[in-house]
Amino acid sequence: MYESAMTGFQEIVNQNPYSYEGLIAGLDYAATSLLSGGQGGGENNLELGMSNPESENPRLQIFTDDPYDKYDSKRFNKEDRKAIRENVINSFQTSRDIEIEKVKSLEKKVREGNAGKNERSALNVKKILSEVIKIKKPRDITEHINNVNGNIQKVFGATNDQNSNEVINIIPTEYSLSQNYPNPFNPTTKINFSLPEDGKIKLTIYDILGREVNRLINSEFRSAGRYTVEFNGAGLSSGVYFYRIDAGKFVQTKRMVLLK
Repeated sequence: MYESAMTGFQEIVNQNPYSYEGLIAGLDYAATSLLSGGQGGGENNLELGMSNPESENPRLQIFTDDPYDKYDSKRFNKEDRKAIRENVINSFQTSRDIEIEKVKSLEKKVREGNAGKNERSALNVKKILSEVIKIKKPRDITEHINNVNGNIQKVFGATNDQNSNEVINIIPTEYSLSQNYPNPFNPTTKINFSLPEDGKIKLTIYDILGREVNRLINSEFRSAGRYTVEFNGAGLSSGVYFYRIDAGKFVQTKRMVLLK
C-alpha cells in the first residue's frame, strides 16, 4: 500500500512541475517513504514514466497492477487495463505539456518586456516551485522537517522584484496583519500582511503616544498577495511602538518592542 501511494505521489509530481500540487505531492512522498521504513537520503529528479527504460513501453511501468487488487478480469482483461493506463498517462502528459507552455509564454513576455507585475510574480513563483518540487527520501523525521521548512522558506520568500523587499505569492482569501518578527527587535524587524484584492495601502509606525514616526507604505497601490516589509528602528529610542495597516475598510494595529 505504501508503494502504491508513493507511485501515485510520484505521478502527481511529474504532472505538476510548476504548481503547489506538485510541491505537496513531493512532501507526501517523503512522509510516506518514512512510514514505509525505507532507508532514504538524497533526492531524485524523476521524469514521467522513466522507471524502466528497457521495457517495451517504459512510461507504463509507473502504473503496474497491484498484486493485491481483486479486479474483475472478465470486465477488464490485461490488454484493457494496459489501454486504460496508456490513456491516463497520455492525459497526464498533456496536462504537463500545457503547464510547461504556460511557463514558456510567461518567460517570453518577460524577455520582451511585455509582462505585467502579476505575470512576473507568477513566473518567479513557478521557477521557485520547479526548484523545490523533487522526489526525496529523507533518512529520518528531522531531515524531513528540515526539507519542509526549507521549501516553505524558498517558496514564500520568493520576491517579485529583485529591488524590493516585498513578497508576493499565492493570493490569500482574507486580509491579515501578522505579528512582526523578531519581537523584541534591534534594530530591524519584518512585518507581514496579506491582501485578498488589489487596493491602496498604508503601513504606518507610531510611538507609544500615538505620534507617527515612520510611514513604510504611503497610500500606494498593491496587487492582491502576500507581502513582507522590513522596518529599521536604528534612529529610534528603545520602547513600545505600534504598526498599523489601512487597506480599504480593513484596519488593524499591532504592538512591537524595540530593545537596544
